[in-house]
Amino acid sequence: MFKDTTYKLYPFERDASFTYNTVNLGWTYQGAGIIYKLGDIISTYPGNPTYNSITELVSQSDFNKITRSRLTTPTVQYPLAVTTQTTTLITPSLVQQLLVKVTPFAADMTLNINCLFAPTAPSWEFSIGTQGQYIYDTGPSVNFELDVSEKNNLIINILKYAGVIINDPTIIQVASQQIQAEEQNSKM
Repeated sequence: MFKDTTYKLYPFERDASFTYNTVNLGWTYQGAGIIYKLGDIISTYPGNPTYNSITELVSQSDFNKITRSRLTTPTVQYPLAVTTQTTTLITPSLVQQLLVKVTPFAADMTLNINCLFAPTAPSWEFSIGTQGQYIYDTGPSVNFELDVSEKNNLIINILKYAGVIINDPTIIQVASQQIQAEEQNSKM
């Protein structure tokens, strides 16, 4: 789905099962996480034979044009999908949700979509010790959801943001040697 940066996006990419919403006549995602982008859509039409069809995602304008023509009308082998937003009541409030409409629709079909999810916001929770020091609390804290290759860039940028400037060339040289050693170990 996401070819050039696959290794960096891997922690955020996963298959999501969508459930049919009879009120809005479309498919919604009920799981945890915020969907950032949709990838491959697989529509499964059970029967004899069973079709696991890659569904083409199009704009509403293209959807209207394609479904009007008998020559290009979607079939179970070549289904078509369009996305929109819907408002759903999830107690105690109304929530905006992604709605996927697939044509042709079958009552017993299932829909799985390869999605890119937004990362959770990191937070470092702490308490203040007896001498005024910060004591890290692992319970409510949330770590970064990044690829291992981004760790050193993240640390250097956080230190820069905090005002720590590394001017000593020996520290930089030792750090770069350690990074190279880690990269070689990860390749093995």
